[in-house]
Amino acid sequence: MADTPTSPLTVAKLKALCVLNDLKTTGTKSELVERLLKAGVTQKELGIEVDEIGEASIEEIEEFGLSLEDEETLTPIEEEPENDDKEEILDAEVFEAELIDEDTVDDLQPEFEIVKEKPNDELATLFDLIQKPKVAATFIVLILISAGAWYYLENQLDAFTPDSLRYGDKMTYTISDGSIVATGEYVQLVLDQINNDDDICKISVDFSGLGEVSIINGDGSQLVTQSSMDRLGAIRMKGGHGGDWLTVQSQNSYDLQEFDAKRYFPLFSGGGGCDPDGEGREGSAEIDITTWTELRGQTTLATQVDFDISLGDQYQGTAFTYGVGGILGDLASLSPSLVQITQPVELADFFGSSLITEGASGTSEDWAWRVLGIDTIGSTKMWKVIATHKRVQDFCLGSASITMWLDGVTPWATQQRVDVVINSDADTASTCSAEGEWLSDFILPSGELEIHHVFERTFVERGTKAIELGLRYDLRPEANAFKPNDNDLHDWGASGDSHIPDNSTLRHHTLADAIDCIPMLQNVQGMEGALEDGGYIWRAVDERFSSGTTEWNLSWVNNEGSAGWVLFSMQTDGETITCTTEDKGVYDDSVANDRQAIPPTLSLDFVEDEYAQKGRIHSRAYEALYMTDGTLQQDTRIGYLVLLPGEAIGFDLSQFSDDFDGVVTVDLSKSWSEEIQGSSKTWEHTFNLVGDASNARVLGWTHVQTLSS
Repeated sequence: MADTPTSPLTVAKLKALCVLNDLKTTGTKSELVERLLKAGVTQKELGIEVDEIGEASIEEIEEFGLSLEDEETLTPIEEEPENDDKEEILDAEVFEAELIDEDTVDDLQPEFEIVKEKPNDELATLFDLIQKPKVAATFIVLILISAGAWYYLENQLDAFTPDSLRYGDKMTYTISDGSIVATGEYVQLVLDQINNDDDICKISVDFSGLGEVSIINGDGSQLVTQSSMDRLGAIRMKGGHGGDWLTVQSQNSYDLQEFDAKRYFPLFSGGGGCDPDGEGREGSAEIDITTWTELRGQTTLATQVDFDISLGDQYQGTAFTYGVGGILGDLASLSPSLVQITQPVELADFFGSSLITEGASGTSEDWAWRVLGIDTIGSTKMWKVIATHKRVQDFCLGSASITMWLDGVTPWATQQRVDVVINSDADTASTCSAEGEWLSDFILPSGELEIHHVFERTFVERGTKAIELGLRYDLRPEANAFKPNDNDLHDWGASGDSHIPDNSTLRHHTLADAIDCIPMLQNVQGMEGALEDGGYIWRAVDERFSSGTTEWNLSWVNNEGSAGWVLFSMQTDGETITCTTEDKGVYDDSVANDRQAIPPTLSLDFVEDEYAQKGRIHSRAYEALYMTDGTLQQDTRIGYLVLLPGEAIGFDLSQFSDDFDGVVTVDLSKSWSEEIQGSSKTWEHTFNLVGDASNARVLGWTHVQTLSS
């Protein structure tokens, strides 16, 4: 209180001012002055000379008297009454009792009117303060600090856990910087699919366009086998054994508006190699990849790839496979996952429940991933993640990486770059172990496969119902429902028979008839000797003609692993069968001969009849291979193949599948031509279906058609 200025007004007048300003009237004179000053009564009203207050005090009062209100609309400051009992005791030494008469009150009235008319005279407004250099500088600094903090917070990304997919989810995206380069035996893998016999040593494709990935939202018609609509959204799909399963159907479509392909031919002079000047063609391509994931087991039930490529000639086709397993075993994990490198990564499937934040890392099957940090794409902050394929690196197969940018909104990668280089050449595997180098040379085709492309989101639409995997549903097929009857299986390998049983009544000349025909053939001593000395037929294909003639192509192996083949025709005239050798040869590579590793199988005719049942195999396969009455079409070929641990024409499947014990497959195939009316062009069709001979499970099928002049 020592710093409180003195007022010439009497205590009575000060108390009167307190009454007029709704203040307490107790206390000493200095306390009353201080209370009035705090309440906003001006120094002039209190009779205080301005000179009594130092310059610093004025600045302090102005600083704390900041008003953001207009002078004409200032709201009076109200002060809560204090409840301090000590202030009710008056100081007897300074208390001056004066009676306030009517004249005194009148004398005070003008001073009260000044307060009400100009309560803001001594309060500095915001505009007044910011004109002072010191205050303005402080004000600007505060604004800058606040703005900087806001900018920092607004530009930080929240860590997130990937959201599960929903039925009806859809995202569109652009495809850019796409390129594929194939050399060596990789070229042949492509040419085999389109039935091209040209001598080509390299293929390169540059592409760009648009893409769309979506989750199909199934309606109630898909749940006819269910007692409720709890699994609404799921799609009913047949498996390889013909049973009905509930699945999540996802679809990824590409519209490659720029699809420029080049093919390179060998140099027949100058030491070989490929001609650096390729022959190019410009065209377009449409590709659809559909995947069905079983609801309960969360495994891939089936995958279908449809393509329509126009490059001068037109190529259309479908490749359909029932999951992975059976014959393939662990083979798929030795190469980059097809789904991960060909379409935007589905985050919940890839990352699971992992928290995406700075420095996070983990694994997803054979992919190892790590969050590198925050990156800016355009004007948007995103998490940047790098994933590398471990087995490709460990086995010296080359390199495979996926760089993803995630925003926490889209259930797929918002942007994705894929870089894959598969190469078994020794000079690219200098850092690998001798074992890894040997394995890469053994399991990979010679040559190189290189894939690059970038996906970038353009639009996303979220569905409403979340997909729930791992749940039960009615009438789900049991694992043992498709186990064949033991009486239908034949252990022909261990029993010493020379071939798989075949008692077909639908074909004129069975495999058993073909074996009986061998003694009548000319110059087939190698095959005769092999079969007489414990060898067997490890590959057989028949082809029937409308004339009643059947051609059998039989591949044999003897006890030492030497193998060869014989092509011969059979013709029946009454009860007489004529057998004629058409061609023969031997294989450069040896073939494993381990009878004990041949699993028991169904007979060739059993599988043939099983697939003839309506609804047993895919409708497109049935229409291509069978007549409406369930008999094989005349030009449908049927055959089988034995694959055992050990070398088999250059491959030893047991080297990269620990549980590989040997398998036998049955295949049905057909080729035909379809003329286009009113045109000189013709569609050339090829259809192939492969099944497991031990249980008749369909493994997959392909249908390729080429439009030629």
